Amino acid sequence: AASAYRARLELGIVDTYFLDQRYLRSDGEYIWARTRVAVTEDEGVPLAITHIEDVTEQLHTAEQLQWAATHDELTGLASRSELLQRVDDLLVTSDVGDVALLFIDLDNFKTVNDSLGHEIGDRLLRAMARRLERAVGAGALLGRFGGDEFIVVLTAAGDAPFDPGATAAELLEAIRAAVDIDGTELFLTASIGYSTNHRDHATSGELLRDADAAMYRAKARGRDCVEAYSPGTHEVTALALRTATQLRRGLERGEV
Repeated sequence: AASAYRARLELGIVDTYFLDQRYLRSDGEYIWARTRVAVTEDEGVPLAITHIEDVTEQLHTAEQLQWAATHDELTGLASRSELLQRVDDLLVTSDVGDVALLFIDLDNFKTVNDSLGHEIGDRLLRAMARRLERAVGAGALLGRFGGDEFIVVLTAAGDAPFDPGATAAELLEAIRAAVDIDGTELFLTASIGYSTNHRDHATSGELLRDADAAMYRAKARGRDCVEAYSPGTHEVTALALRTATQLRRGLERGEV
């Protein structure tokens, strides 16, 4: 691997180079070494000074930092920012209607944390992440949005029917199955809202907003169901929020 670098050095094209290479040690472990070579002269005699440094830990730390910047620490799934960036990249090359974003919110998860503790809650989230990975397969993007919320991104494949609603229903079934935590079976349901890139130049933020609004409609229907985004969803959600606010203020003022 270093021969091309050495040739440039010997021909005088460059007077220094450095190269990272991986070596297999006799104990079966791999290490990374950084080799720096510089040419100098001592009383007319050309010399090559070589410095070799073990950078295994340095590169591993860089890899860990890169992983942490793009992944959720608890579940190992793609982080919110990483996933939305991938969706924006996907939307640039996709036709209208070929991308769907599913917003999954686990129902009553706060009850698990409050009654069984956050450690059990975290283990349940990790188990649910592995279950969703198996359910969506390799052809979809999966990430943790935060808390007990997950995002799945689907894309149309060739001439095959594209039915995000059917996939969402399958995910509901997968989520309903019992999760065993230390011999105790726990049962969860979820509310799922989804949206598609129904117009040109859609962004990940718009798909997320629409899927989130649809998810809240699923919550309002009684949870454990799927809702597709449709025009007017935002208005219904906004009206519900305004009504709740007005009712609260009315109670505070004693307007019974």
